[in-house]
Amino acid sequence: MAKLPPELASLVQRLSPAQQRLFACDCATHVLPFFERFWPDDDRPRTAIAVARRYARGAASSAELEHASDAVEACAWAVSDAACINAIPLDEAASPAAIAAAGCGTSDALAAVEAVIAVAIEAVVTAAVGVEEADRIWAKANDVTSEVRARYAAAEAQERAWQLQRAYEYVSDS
Repeated sequence: MAKLPPELASLVQRLSPAQQRLFACDCATHVLPFFERFWPDDDRPRTAIAVARRYARGAASSAELEHASDAVEACAWAVSDAACINAIPLDEAASPAAIAAAGCGTSDALAAVEAVIAVAIEAVVTAAVGVEEADRIWAKANDVTSEVRARYAAAEAQERAWQLQRAYEYVSDS
């Protein structure tokens, strides 16, 4: 579980596969407002998360989970394309938020957690600094201002703290 910070990885490993999937759904739901602010009438991400929750509880089939995941992944691509083609001035966190919802549909619960957490962080930091600045930070550009780096770090820290708190709640409920 190298993709997760050590403390979070330790907590997630203590969860059952159903709890891992529910935790992934919580993380995706947490960033869903970034998507819904610009596409409030597109319910594919919210539906995918709901199906993933039902799947975790044994109330949805693998086929339903895969269908919901495919639908929201198509949604994420459409959002990204719309932003590029139409030069929509939106915070580019909308597409990562939709992709986080798609991650809930990953067949392996632990893989779902890893995917959703990474993309949720991407959505939050992108919303905080914008896609161009986030890309420059990820590329380790030297000329990113200290103010942008500070906003990025604060957004990442806040989301990671939320994720840790939520994981602790699952562990304490076990």
